Amino acid sequence: MRPAVLQRQDLRRLPEILQAAIVTAGKEAAAFAREIEATQSRELLERMAAEGKLELIEFRERERLLELTAPVRAAYAKEVGAEEFYARIEAVQ
Repeated sequence: MRPAVLQRQDLRRLPEILQAAIVTAGKEAAAFAREIEATQSRELLERMAAEGKLELIEFRERERLLELTAPVRAAYAKEVGAEEFYARIEAVQ
């Protein structure tokens, strides 16, 4: 599936009701695509585990992983000039 792309300037040229419809549809489509991808990935992994092709191990240390990788993630954000964006992401968590 290929994403639909519309430049901001082109979106702003449309009537407000169409702008709102496009933004709403985009959010709904993105959520739907993420759900399908997650479901298909989960089903594939479960099938492969049932066939003995891999072993599923539940990951239980997300917070510890985030803690240990925080300095690396912050340094990379600084390196690529994305410190403000990174700070916004961290604020959501």
